[in-house]
Amino acid sequence: IYRYGFLAHGKHQAEQYLQSLKEKCQFLATNPKLSHERREFTPPIRINGHKQHLIIYLSNEDSITVVRILHKKMDVLNHLDH
Repeated sequence: IYRYGFLAHGKHQAEQYLQSLKEKCQFLATNPKLSHERREFTPPIRINGHKQHLIIYLSNEDSITVVRILHKKMDVLNHLDH
């Protein structure tokens, strides 16, 4: 994500975008049930949009695990086993 942003938009914007992704992941860590659980996947995942990307994560009682971050135009089913 950073490399594409750097090449397409420059260092400053790439760093800002990466920082905003980190902040969104931290927000999701404190609000893990913000997104609906997608039970068609094993294990069940949650997907939350952030600007041009989808943050795909697992959640439990006290933390989240980010599984993938995909561009919103990418086919989630082709990039995840379910």
